[in-house]
Amino acid sequence: MAIDLGADIVLLQNGVYALLSDAVFVAGARVYAFEEDCAMRGIAPRPDGGIKLINYAELVDVLQSSDHVIGML
Repeated sequence: MAIDLGADIVLLQNGVYALLSDAVFVAGARVYAFEEDCAMRGIAPRPDGGIKLINYAELVDVLQSSDHVIGML
């Protein structure tokens, strides 16, 4: 769905657990993970995975630069 919409993916809270599988590595989609949530859960993105860790200020920038935001549980 993210590829079809040209969307970025931001992993928050327990969503960072998706970093443990290959499902989050989607060709053509920029994927961000909230750094604090990763640290709290002891999860580190693979160095070659193309995942950008972001802090709160960067999260706000990503959300503000988007035309649409969809929250999913």
